[in-house]
Amino acid sequence: EPQRTAPPSTSVGLFNLPSSVTQDDIRDVMEPFGKVKHVQLINNRPGKAPFSFVEFDDLNDAIDAKEKVHETRVLGQMVRTDFAIGKEDRKQRY
Repeated sequence: EPQRTAPPSTSVGLFNLPSSVTQDDIRDVMEPFGKVKHVQLINNRPGKAPFSFVEFDDLNDAIDAKEKVHETRVLGQMVRTDFAIGKEDRKQRY
């Protein structure tokens, strides 16, 4: 089944991040697109690439960041982006 993208939201997920990435690195990548309210970094899964969720103040800034950062390099590693899936959306998808 092809992967479906989540509907636009103010929360953008960054996936396939390098293991050395920090919250400040993520902020540096995302803040040029608009005001970032919160950065959550998940880097505690042995053998798996870290990922992050970035909460923007404004939906249009989140859309812009998601489109422009997707398949670019962060600290030399190609990353992908998608909108975060809320709990309600997750129930509907599966």
